[in-house]
Amino acid sequence: MIYSKKHNFLFLKGVKVAGTSVEIALSKVCGNKDIITPIANIDERTRVQMQIRHAQNYGPKKSEIKDFIQWLLQVPTDQITTRQAPKGIANNHMPLKRIYKKLGRIHPEIKEAKIFAVVRSPYEQILSRLNHNIKFKGYKTSGETMQASQINLREQLEKYISNIQQRNRETYRSKNFQIYDSSFDDSIHVQFLRFENLKDELDEVLNNIGVKKKIELPFTKKGLQSSNELFREIASNKQIRIINRYHKNDFKRFGYTMIRPN
Repeated sequence: MIYSKKHNFLFLKGVKVAGTSVEIALSKVCGNKDIITPIANIDERTRVQMQIRHAQNYGPKKSEIKDFIQWLLQVPTDQITTRQAPKGIANNHMPLKRIYKKLGRIHPEIKEAKIFAVVRSPYEQILSRLNHNIKFKGYKTSGETMQASQINLREQLEKYISNIQQRNRETYRSKNFQIYDSSFDDSIHVQFLRFENLKDELDEVLNNIGVKKKIELPFTKKGLQSSNELFREIASNKQIRIINRYHKNDFKRFGYTMIRPN
């Protein structure tokens, strides 16, 4: 999550939608009073090494953050998960409602900020989540490419299906649906940038708020190239139907078309 006082925008970070890449890119245009939440240690170190702003102003003392960043730059990569960033009142996947509740008290002007977030096909997002579950342990201690086999993806999909079926289908809301939820205030507008056209749409939204400089999107968590076609390859017709039912709100709100089972 990033709240830029300098440019008056609020970026909501969803899961499995290239949120870390966007955060790193947006950090390049942030000012010293902007709120930038921590990301995974391996990615935070990348952000520092790129000589752009790292996590700041999200709650802890500046001295605590400085000490952590110094440690992050010195620690061997295989030990990079042995310490976590100092906790604050804001975190990277913070829902909009909680942002307004927690940060709105300290920064009431945040409610005037332009809000945007990234959305992605639910099938691609699920594939990315499955791949993450399989390969993230290796990535976070080495930065290695994450690319699971189809056999492992099918196994993880079975677990995912089993988990969501334990939830009430009518009240089920995906993680991103919850993060981006603005139903508590009808006056709020969240602009959704589509993953498949992310660079152009991010340039456009930044240009509209006065950031004329083009920014490059780094490619973090490299690995699986998720697609609807790959999802159809690993999922059965029954599993597709279950996903369609549980994620019906995502398809409707974010404007993606469901796969029709054979």
